[in-house]
Amino acid sequence: MGDEKHEAERKEIRRAAEELLARTDGKRPVIEDLRQRVGVQRWILTHRHRDLKDEFLRAVDAKWGVSSPAVTSLQEKYDALQGTYQRLRERNAELEQLLDTYAYVIEELRLQLDHSIGSDKVRPIRPR
Repeated sequence: MGDEKHEAERKEIRRAAEELLARTDGKRPVIEDLRQRVGVQRWILTHRHRDLKDEFLRAVDAKWGVSSPAVTSLQEKYDALQGTYQRLRERNAELEQLLDTYAYVIEELRLQLDHSIGSDKVRPIRPR
């Protein structure tokens, strides 16, 4: 009985997958569409009949291309973040260089102050 039920599910999944792949509305089908069309719980597709789910996804990718709108959106966000990251790294390098300059000036001023205590002379700051 169990094998017959699973075989009937498999036939229904294949039939529904074929219908979804034959769509002409341009909408890329997803697992949820297949699940609803067959009328089973999601785990039936993702665990019991994983091979059919994978076969369906490969067929969808072959027909509509691998890049779904979600993947395209994430790729665009990733590219934007990479650009931001690079600009931040460059700005950070500039700020570190400025910080080194400030540290040098502070050290020179401290040395001049130490040297000038008890003396009327103050040395000029040497250029870096």
